[in-house]
Amino acid sequence: MRTAPIDPRAWFIWAIALALPPLVGRNPFPVVTCAVVAGAVALGYRGSGSGWGTVVRLAGWLAAVGVVFNVLTVHAGDWVITTLPDWLPLIGGPLTWNAALFGLVSGIALMTVVLIGVTLTRVLDWVAVMRMLPDRFAGLAAVGAIAWTLVPQTGRALTEIREAQVARGYQPRGVRDAGPLVVPLLAGGLERATVLGEALEARAFGSSATADATRRREGFLLLLAVTVGVVAAYAVMLRAVVLAAVLLAIASILTWLALRTPSDGIGRTRYRRIAWDRRATVIAGASAVALVGELVVLVTSPGAFAWEPYPSMVIPVANLLVLGCIALLLAPLAVQP
Repeated sequence: MRTAPIDPRAWFIWAIALALPPLVGRNPFPVVTCAVVAGAVALGYRGSGSGWGTVVRLAGWLAAVGVVFNVLTVHAGDWVITTLPDWLPLIGGPLTWNAALFGLVSGIALMTVVLIGVTLTRVLDWVAVMRMLPDRFAGLAAVGAIAWTLVPQTGRALTEIREAQVARGYQPRGVRDAGPLVVPLLAGGLERATVLGEALEARAFGSSATADATRRREGFLLLLAVTVGVVAAYAVMLRAVVLAAVLLAIASILTWLALRTPSDGIGRTRYRRIAWDRRATVIAGASAVALVGELVVLVTSPGAFAWEPYPSMVIPVANLLVLGCIALLLAPLAVQP
């Protein structure tokens, strides 16, 4: 018997709570703990989706390149590995373990965010997510869900193309030999996009009876709200909590003004409600407690998330409350079907 999916709202709270520590600071203790939790949950729910292995490997390569780039370009720190001649542009100067460790922690933070996104892609019921959104966001939700599901499809298509070419004697030896892979992948992607676009057009996707002036006003307010929300997220990363709260309040007001605009567009019919069960309660409850604890520590003790190995290497602070809050985010494994 197929188990019903968990309410998406619980997963969103979990993702926000787990992504907050690696986004607001580079303290190795919470960052590594978040990476372990994200990896454990991703492995626990790996049977719920496929095709994201390429994305994870790409993120791993980018993290490794980031470590090397940080070592070669940041010439600061008291733990010197070696020194390159000063006449070398950009990379000339001392290479330090300080830069290497900071780049490593940043790479782990990147992998953590990627694992959170992969887990969400595997566990979310996108149909339920679309039903949760207001009618005005139905088009945006459909486009976002389609674009997100094309990523694993592209990965699977690349694997199939590579296997077919190898069966024909294809042996890649460098970047110049990527043509037999890239050309069929691009052609197949364009074909899938064309077929999908025709199917959506046949179902009158995007049609609306709303007046153009009203739609422009609504779109402008929503765009402004999203912009303010992005700035608020950046303020959180800079640990400016008060400024972030003010910006989030402004974004909420702008969103409310946009949604209260009269609309005579075509609405949606909902035949069933999203079920909030015990599993959603466990995940949302543990995640909410963790998120509140993280925000309290962020306001009262920002050093629990921050770590600067420049100009001298210092031992980071390990805040047990933050680590305990992050451990609560293993709750999805306790209710795993």
